Amino acid sequence: MFAASGRVRFTAKDPIGGVIEDANVCLTDRDDNILRTQTTDKSGQVLFTDLPLGDVHFVVGATGFTLKYIRIPIRSSKELKIEATLEIGTVGQMIYSDKHPKYKGWLQY
Repeated sequence: MFAASGRVRFTAKDPIGGVIEDANVCLTDRDDNILRTQTTDKSGQVLFTDLPLGDVHFVVGATGFTLKYIRIPIRSSKELKIEATLEIGTVGQMIYSDKHPKYKGWLQY
């Protein structure tokens, strides 16, 4: 685990503001390697704790929606609240699908 104690609470939402249950939120390194993954609850939320100070990178995805890449500067242990609004996927975009294990959920639509 990390030495610092930054916290980020995500709420995943669709384009009209509804919450998205079972969205995956991934903490990644600068090379997009996944370090931790959590799934949003019925209220569309997930909490990441023990985050390092500095910039942290996340990818948010849900079945049928485009991926959202988010960089968040962590400057203290104060909990940050982030709303991640996902867009509906269209042809040629990267979307998330829990039906494709070879690509661990991420594939081109």
